[in-house]
Amino acid sequence: MFRASKYRNVLGANVPREEWYEELQLDADRLDLYPIDATATQLAFPSQLNGTVSAGFDVASTKGHQGRKAAAITWVHPSSFLTAGFNTLQERELMLWDVRKLDKAMARERVDTGTGLLMPIFDQDTNLLFVGGRGDKTIRTYELNVEKVRAFTALQPATAGRPTWGMATLPKRACALGKCEVARVLVLEQGGTIEPISYTVPRRDAATQFQVDQGGGVVVNGHKMSVTDLEFHPFHSALLATASDDGTIRVSDHTKPDPFVTSLDGHTKGVRCVAFHPIADTVLASGSQDNCVKLWDVETGAARQTIDKFEDTPLNLSFNFEGSLVATISRDKVLCV
Repeated sequence: MFRASKYRNVLGANVPREEWYEELQLDADRLDLYPIDATATQLAFPSQLNGTVSAGFDVASTKGHQGRKAAAITWVHPSSFLTAGFNTLQERELMLWDVRKLDKAMARERVDTGTGLLMPIFDQDTNLLFVGGRGDKTIRTYELNVEKVRAFTALQPATAGRPTWGMATLPKRACALGKCEVARVLVLEQGGTIEPISYTVPRRDAATQFQVDQGGGVVVNGHKMSVTDLEFHPFHSALLATASDDGTIRVSDHTKPDPFVTSLDGHTKGVRCVAFHPIADTVLASGSQDNCVKLWDVETGAARQTIDKFEDTPLNLSFNFEGSLVATISRDKVLCV
């Protein structure tokens, strides 16, 4: 957590213990307490009195918003950030900056002639920029593209019930993806009430079909029957093994346009469980309704060992930490190691 003070310092705080761990002395005018934003390696802030914008721990600065009021700032890309402030005519505006070339703003967007401080929130998943003003009821929405000459594309604005005093976004895991909700902004209104504003992408088949672009992944397909188990690789997080009632095991790489990697065929009935070896990164174990457990070489697709000592279907299996033992539990309530 970073905090600016009127003594021209920027302080970093360890939030759980509330201990200061770093202090940066800056040769700049008094910083406004509101707008600071940081990435893992860089810190950006506007100076209130001389209208400059600074970025990075090796401080670089340039002329920013020239209005008298404070400006807000937020990172939108590893090398780009956005500021919201006032120009010399006291009109509210947005400016996009590249930290590698701070001598001139990448883009500028005039907002309106309002008087309240702007509060920008950027959603990296959808490239949507939500901009509210203190005391305003209108929440503006822009689609931001740092690679285009016209970086700001205005979308349909939303309206809050009362004047706005603060904004925040809900974590994506709380959004209703089944209803094509891509973002939800929580608006703190005058009087202390919080109003949620939902942003959805209308889709005709949303109720029956998974929306890949909104779910943040790819659809791994290929099995002819139901998927019964799945497990991610312990060393290669992009690899996913899936078991199916069709008697096959498929290994997929969900980061590629074509996710299919290999298919492990050898069971005569449906596969009920799979588990990667904790040390050997090419070994996979599977249990099937043909009452056997197989150890596979994922690289070659060959079954290296078959254990057929079971009286009933192995429902689940697990390696120990060293990978020297595998434990199974079967439908007949028998535990084997």
